[in-house]
Amino acid sequence: MNRRRIDTVLRIRGLQERRARGEVGRARQELAVRESNERHSRALVAERADNAPKHLDAAAFTAGRMILSSGMSHVEHHRGCVVVAHDDVDTAMDAWRVEAERLDGIERLAARFAELAREEEARLEAAAIDDLVIARWPSKSRDAAHAGGAETSGGTR
Repeated sequence: MNRRRIDTVLRIRGLQERRARGEVGRARQELAVRESNERHSRALVAERADNAPKHLDAAAFTAGRMILSSGMSHVEHHRGCVVVAHDDVDTAMDAWRVEAERLDGIERLAARFAELAREEEARLEAAAIDDLVIARWPSKSRDAAHAGGAETSGGTR
């Protein structure tokens, strides 16, 4: 895999991880709003129950109980919304965790490829230096071959 392709995949994975992290933030905000709504509903029902007249006739008592029952239904509805919001946060966290792990894996792969490229570059540089050294200083076996060849080609027989 070439470096450009790894960079493209790394950029895409980074964007996916940031999107998933943003979704976690959005889900947490939604949870906070729903918890606030539930608290407000509970406070209204509690206030209504505390401020209810103590001595009522049957019709007023029944009406008061119906109002409190309606308020409690409203609180239960908000509680259900909070539970759903908690599930949404958990789902978003799981998705973000997966994206973060994918990004980490690609980053490690890119780092490994960069390390391999540096090692290959160092090896090629060392080989080039070795070639320069060999070309500059002839070896003894090569000197002997050249010396022996010079005697037979230009000397007497």
